Amino acid sequence: VFPSSEVYRILPQREDILRGVLSSNIVGFHNFEYAQQFLNSCIHILGLECSASGIEACEDAGGTTTKVVTVPLGIDAGPIQDVLSSGDTRGRIAELQHIFAGKKVLVALDRLEEKKGIPHKIMAFHKLLQRDSNWATRCVFVQVIEAPVKSAEEAAGDDEGDSGEQQR
Repeated sequence: VFPSSEVYRILPQREDILRGVLSSNIVGFHNFEYAQQFLNSCIHILGLECSASGIEACEDAGGTTTKVVTVPLGIDAGPIQDVLSSGDTRGRIAELQHIFAGKKVLVALDRLEEKKGIPHKIMAFHKLLQRDSNWATRCVFVQVIEAPVKSAEEAAGDDEGDSGEQQR
């Protein structure tokens, strides 16, 4: 997570931290929003110019060109393939194919976090149905919500418990 430049500029060592990060050849963020917020901080706090490829070599950036990239979290496909090939999963897939036969199924999978835009997705689907009521009988929206990611402290606390149940 990288905060907005408005939040970041209140830090006392903000310039030193940005210059330290800019001494790297490449800086990666998990999503586009965090990369944009980092670039905006460099623009507003250090007065640097940024391009599509990142921050060009300049004295304030330590004389190096820093490439800013978005690197979404990946998945390990092996375990997913294992689950998909199990008998239970194949049975559930057949059941869902029967339930949703002839319909377009829109599926969204999100963690339950404020910035995930879940209400916006539901409102967008609602607007689709308002604009073209024919979709109401031809389309299904399924929103799957996962629990939020635990902090390191929460995860360590779960290891100490004897029941193994989630303690929230």
